[in-house]
Amino acid sequence: MKKFLLILNLFLMIIISTSCNDNKYLKDYTPSEHKYQFSTEKLSEVSMKKTFNIDDYLDDARLYIKPHSYFKNGMCLQRDAVNCIFGYAKDTDKVAVSLNGNVYYGTVNENGRFEVYLPMMNAGGPYNMEIITEMGRITIKSVYIGEVYLFAGQSNMEWQIWISGNTMKDLYEASDVENDKIRLIRIPNAPSKTPSEEFASDAYWFTANKDTVMKFSAVAYIFGKKLQKELNCPVGLVSTAVGGSSIEHWLSKENYSKVKDIYKPITDSNTPVMTPMLGYNGILHPLKGINYRGVVWYQGCSNTYGTENYYDQALRIFIEQCKKDFNHKNLTFTICELARYGQDPLAYSIINERINELAKNDDKIAVTRNLDLGNWYDIHPLDKRVIGNRAIDETLRLFYGKDIEEPVYLKSYKFNDDGTVTLELSRNVKLVNGTNGFEVSNGNKFTYDCKVEVKDNIVTVSADFEIKELRYGYTCKMTTEIKNDVSKMVTIYDD
Repeated sequence: MKKFLLILNLFLMIIISTSCNDNKYLKDYTPSEHKYQFSTEKLSEVSMKKTFNIDDYLDDARLYIKPHSYFKNGMCLQRDAVNCIFGYAKDTDKVAVSLNGNVYYGTVNENGRFEVYLPMMNAGGPYNMEIITEMGRITIKSVYIGEVYLFAGQSNMEWQIWISGNTMKDLYEASDVENDKIRLIRIPNAPSKTPSEEFASDAYWFTANKDTVMKFSAVAYIFGKKLQKELNCPVGLVSTAVGGSSIEHWLSKENYSKVKDIYKPITDSNTPVMTPMLGYNGILHPLKGINYRGVVWYQGCSNTYGTENYYDQALRIFIEQCKKDFNHKNLTFTICELARYGQDPLAYSIINERINELAKNDDKIAVTRNLDLGNWYDIHPLDKRVIGNRAIDETLRLFYGKDIEEPVYLKSYKFNDDGTVTLELSRNVKLVNGTNGFEVSNGNKFTYDCKVEVKDNIVTVSADFEIKELRYGYTCKMTTEIKNDVSKMVTIYDD
């Protein structure tokens, strides 16, 4: 049934596309393989109806046309979406955009803000894009159409490859690091007390090469490199993460008010990254109206100071905010669990629990396992390869239908009459580190004192009492060996 609905949806999109404005360009458009497509409602804004003769206006109009700072040489626009090119134009009420042999006409309001809508497009490029008014024209060079992802969160997402020294040096010294189909942009970190329309300082799109990759988010680059290889299309990677930031930092005033109705956030007015709304106002709000395929989110460490039990509710509000701001009700989220760290392992585990609980009822969320990773002594694991590859694998599997093996998951469980608990996992597993990771309770408090047996995909947990509660991967009886290798905090592994 799901396959039928997906095929029907794609068919309707093609029919709608080919009928819009009798546009030849749209007739060549074919939706990509992504499971969740963009809305077609903005197609009505796309116009090829000639409003002025663009051939009459050939002068350089850099003083009169100021596109939003996101629209620069080397940029990547989202395929399958109706992209709006916007900015400000002086001394005119007419505007057009020329791209790949087609001309699209837009509007200029009384304040000088212009908007031109482009139709859904296939992946491609590089193209030159011209923005034309009665004052002349400007050219944006090397424009690509492809898959564009926003990378957000705090320091483990912000973490640049070069900071890890030799640990990830091979990523930017690789022979295939130079790739003009991987486009990189870092949005300036500029907290603001009021919503900004523009970036506080210049931001530029770059080609992936040794110099640009080494100074870019490690998780984002690892994700993007495999995405580009698997899909064989241009990929845009937009980095917005800020170290130490709380989730409230990324909420609008309206959405922060919703959060305050649920719980009391931990705030610090002397620390910008722990001050609500500042990141949204200065970093995310300027991106409002841009199209993205999805968001990759790695955040939560700064919400372990007493608000961890409410994290799923704040995250749900943030997700809905992004869907609205980026014009995509089918926006997907790839969410990284928090890595192991010794400051408050239980709070970190609760954040991960809340992420997984939210994902259970939302098929547009992919959760990236991080249970066996981390550094007990350092909140920043130096090697981001495993988490980056897991994030892209889950994204490709869940949202692009790629044939990638699903992580082991719990299919069913049963509390037995003899006081034991039986767990059925999705495939065969091994018990590697004894009972590490398992905690049992008779209803009063959790203890590590239990016995675990594994046969193929069946796990049986027993104790000297009737087990009424069971949890896995929250805390562990710490030893020096475990602290030096946090993967030993858990015991169930597949091949």
